[in-house]
Parts: sequence; C-alpha cells; structure tokens
Amino acid sequence: MTARFSECLAHAVLVVVFAPSVVVAQGNKEPVTGGKPISHWVEQLKSPQTKARVEAAVRIGDLREKALPALDALVTALGDADPTVRAAAADGLRWIGPPGAAAVPALVKATGDADKGVRRAAALALGEISSKEGGKAVPILTGLLEDREKEVRVNAALALGKIGDKATGATPALTRALTDSEAMVRERAAYTLGMLGAEARDATPALVMALGDPDKSVRENSSRALASIKADPAVAVPALISVLKDKDESVRSTAAIALGEIGPSAAPAVPGLIAALRDPSRTFRNGAKYALGRIGKPAVGPLLESLKDKDVQVEVMQAIGRVGSEAADATPALRELLKDPGPLHRASAAAALGSIGEPAKAAIPDLIVLLSDKDDDVRVVAAGSLRWFSSEAKAAIPILKTMTGDKDPKVKEAAAEALQFIEPKGQKPY
Repeated sequence: MTARFSECLAHAVLVVVFAPSVVVAQGNKEPVTGGKPISHWVEQLKSPQTKARVEAAVRIGDLREKALPALDALVTALGDADPTVRAAAADGLRWIGPPGAAAVPALVKATGDADKGVRRAAALALGEISSKEGGKAVPILTGLLEDREKEVRVNAALALGKIGDKATGATPALTRALTDSEAMVRERAAYTLGMLGAEARDATPALVMALGDPDKSVRENSSRALASIKADPAVAVPALISVLKDKDESVRSTAAIALGEIGPSAAPAVPGLIAALRDPSRTFRNGAKYALGRIGKPAVGPLLESLKDKDVQVEVMQAIGRVGSEAADATPALRELLKDPGPLHRASAAAALGSIGEPAKAAIPDLIVLLSDKDDDVRVVAAGSLRWFSSEAKAAIPILKTMTGDKDPKVKEAAAEALQFIEPKGQKPY
C-alpha cells in the first residue's frame, strides 16, 4: 500500500479496504460510476477477460480524484500482460491527477514499455500528475520527445505543457523538437515552449525559424510562443512583422495578436498593422486592431494620419477605441466625425470617444446631440459612450430619461443603463 493511499485512508470520508471481494465503507457511500461502486471495478481489474479489465480501468478513471483509493489497483494493472489494459490503467491514473503522485515511479517505468500505446498514455499521465511540481517526470518526458513513435513524442510535448513553467530544463529538448519530421510534434513543441514562459527564452532563435514552417499550426504556435516567452523584442518584432504577410489569414491574425502581447515595444509593427486594417479578412483586421490597442500611445499618431483616409476610417476609429485613454489626441478628429453623413462613421466615432473616456470629455456636448440622431443604432452607441463619463455627462440626463420611453427596446435599454452611471451615486461601468 502506498504512502499516498494510507494518507487518503486516514483523512477521506470513505474507507475502502482491498481484499478479496471485501469492501468496507463508512455510511455505505462508496464513489459510484457506471452504476457500480468503485470496489466493483477494482475487483473487475482481476477479471480473466481483457475487455472487462479495460472497462474497469476506464470506469475508475471516470471518478477523477475520487478514484484515489484505487490507486494501488491501477498501479498493479500497469503490469498487466495485455498492453490495452496497461494503457487504460495509465489513463486512469492520469485522471486522478496530482493526488496520485505515488504512482509516478510506476508510470516512469511504463514510459519504457514496448507498446507505444502504453508509452503514450504514461506520458500524459506523468504530465497531469506532475503538473504542480514537475520533478522527476521532466527528464523522462524530454527523453520521450525522441521516441521512435510520433504519437509518443506528441504526448510527451503535451505533458510538458501541462507542467508549464515548472518543467525546468525542458527547453533544449523542445527546441530540438521544433525540427521534428512530424508536423504535429513540431506544433506541440512550439505550443509547449509558450507554456513554459520566460523559462524557454533561449528557444527564441528556433521559434523565429519555425515562423517559416510549412505547417500553419506550427507557425501560429511559434508566433504565440514568442510573445509568451517574452522574447527580446529586437528579435521577435521584426520576425513577427514578416508574418503579417503570411498567406494564411489565421496565421497573420495570430502574429498580429502576438505583437499586441509584446506591447509598446512592438511599435515598429504599427505601419504593418495599420496596413492590415485594409485586409479583406475580418479575422486579421480584428487581430490588427487588438495589437494597435495594446501597443498604445506609439500607435496614435500613425492612426490619426490614417484617419484622413475615408476608406479605412471605421477600422481606424475602432483601433483608436482599443487604445483607450492614451488616444486623447484623437478627440478633435473624432468630434468632427460625429457629424459624418454615414451612420456607421458617426457610431464608430462615438464609440471611440467613449473608450477614450475622461480625456475626451470635451466631446460630451457633441455626444448629447447624437442622442437625437435619426439612426437608432447611433443613438444607442451615443448613450453607451456617455455612461463612461459618469456624472460629468449629467447634462444628458433629461434626454436620456425621455429615451427610456422610446419605442425601440435597444434605445430604451441603452438609455436606462447610461442613467445608472450618470445620475448621482453612479459609478463607472468597469
């Protein structure tokens, strides 16, 4: 009996004693799965029929942490003569998670099993069980990154990702895996390097190279990883800028978002991101707007310059709104656009001014005028923007109260919500 199992017996509500067909449970409340108590499935692990033993291991795993009293039985099943039972036992241990730490030595042994299915399952189980500490599982899993079977290598990378920044020392092996012959292994390696955070910063050059991988998922995860590991912007930003021209829209969007995650240090990307606002892909345009917002103040000047171009004004205003209060310099131009003949332009300008908030309070009178706009959607946006100014927009109270009786339910709702924040005792709508 393991030490972990003894601890469970001492502290858990139920007590299960594994002996031939003998179950003792306080209050007769054993964990139940598949309509049967855990003791039934533990006993079934001894069945002469392989299918029955596999089912038992799966059912025990279904109980997650509540299966802890069956830990010893699952560990024993890792030595079963049939590989499908051994794999099912490893998978059952995976679902128990960190409380099943006593199974680690047996799982480590299982990673050397002759059957690839067992090695696959053991790798994932080690990742789940070791997710809070890392420990001895890390060198075993990094070794599995060179397994002869691709499925095992994929699961080893996934398991290291579960361990995350506690997988100290895994970076070199994951970096090598970025050049694996199998795209799925490369993709998982890039993903896992990102999960390691700053621990994987030495992988920067390899991740930059992986931005040119023939597989789009590898390119996407490499972009994300460069931001997640906090790679040197002097290296990462130019590399990600080049990906803004990738043939795949999701890859372009992911690169844009990664640049946004880098923040103001990604300022050299601003021209390329503004150019992306003309892209036919909405996904990419949205990624670019997100990035421009996160880059912040360095993006404001170029965005204002682009605001002069009628064809891209709406997208630019949405990006300015993403910048928020740091885009205060855009207030005069946005106020002018509140008078644009196009309702979408008026609404976009109003929304951006609301996002800028207090630094744009000079626009409050203009927004109040917009509450009487002929377009109901514009009125809704104007009301929503005024709420961000809280009591400073109190001059809007009379017309907002009138709007609460409007025939359009969207107008009524927007006005009522705005009043909650503008009238006395209002609060900012964070």
